[in-house]
Amino acid sequence: MKTNLFNTLCSLCMGAMTLLLSLSACQKGSLGDDPSANGEAVIELNMHSVNPLTKAVGDPVTGLAEENTFYTLDIMVFDTSKDGGILEYCSHDDYQEGAVSATKRIVTNPGPKTIFVYANMPTTQLRYLTTLEGCVNRQQSYENNARGHLIMSATKSFVIPTTGEMDGSETNAEISLELVRDVSRVSVKQVVNAIEPVGQRQIKLSGIYLNNVPKIYDPRVDDPDAQEFWTWDDDERPADVVSMMSVVPGFDFPYSMISASNRTWTGTNYHLYGLTNTHSESADGINDSLTKVIIELTEGSGNNLKTYYYPIAIRGMMANCTYEIESVTISRLGSDDPQIYVKNAVTQASIVAKAWDGSSILGDFNYNFDPDNGTATF
Repeated sequence: MKTNLFNTLCSLCMGAMTLLLSLSACQKGSLGDDPSANGEAVIELNMHSVNPLTKAVGDPVTGLAEENTFYTLDIMVFDTSKDGGILEYCSHDDYQEGAVSATKRIVTNPGPKTIFVYANMPTTQLRYLTTLEGCVNRQQSYENNARGHLIMSATKSFVIPTTGEMDGSETNAEISLELVRDVSRVSVKQVVNAIEPVGQRQIKLSGIYLNNVPKIYDPRVDDPDAQEFWTWDDDERPADVVSMMSVVPGFDFPYSMISASNRTWTGTNYHLYGLTNTHSESADGINDSLTKVIIELTEGSGNNLKTYYYPIAIRGMMANCTYEIESVTISRLGSDDPQIYVKNAVTQASIVAKAWDGSSILGDFNYNFDPDNGTATF
């Protein structure tokens, strides 16, 4: 059920740019020297998290409702005719049962505008988004996301004409915005055990997770070395971060002497979530700042249990993109360190980068995969 908590215009008090999260925070304020001079304009805002033109692409990865659902929407409209932009309107709406689309009518003045929409944004972050500069340079925090509550945003600049009578009774601008996610998605679909049999090896696919996920992406910081990362073994990771970074298939491969057709694990909607990582490569060639997909196998049991890691690094991970790992073939026992590659341990990896909705392919890793160091690029 939708409830409107804020339905009037925002005021700025003595230049303070802090959004107070209360019913009195958004109230009618000054829209200009004479708001009635040209009449008020009505904007009809249509927002959606699933592109209606591509949502039927047929890719099962794109159909996860939890990735498209929002429970809150915060809207900021700035008058950009003034230096630095003036916050002219803000609103907050709750969608208690969740939604993937919404429509909002906004009354404002004619002239140049820039609008920002945020979905599932924690209230603690809204105080940073009451200035145009704050919205343009918003830091993206991985920790603020959770499965089923992914942060999404949209922005658009436009001009409402000043000609004609605009008394608020008609729609002067219809704006359609597609919400995009802060995170990227890694989809793991298949792992093939091609390790040659030695006796009857008991091999289990014990985990798939990400390593080196940026804690914060700041568009103002050009130096990727300034980023801090969540790592696979960080005991201080919040529960939501652990959930976003890892899945536990717990799959026992049949003994390796069984035919190759029985050595394949197939996952359904096994998704991990990363954050924009602009790092390219470390000076020593280990690529220790790249976001990596870590495949974890165990061999044996009890006191003879050993754990092996198979890192696959992805350069240039970007927000609102999907990195589909169609198949990974493992040909020998891996590393005892998730950061270290073992030559030819992974002999084949089919990875394709797509738009989030699967509507377009952005890059194909198949031909660029280097089994010597396990790095995929596009």
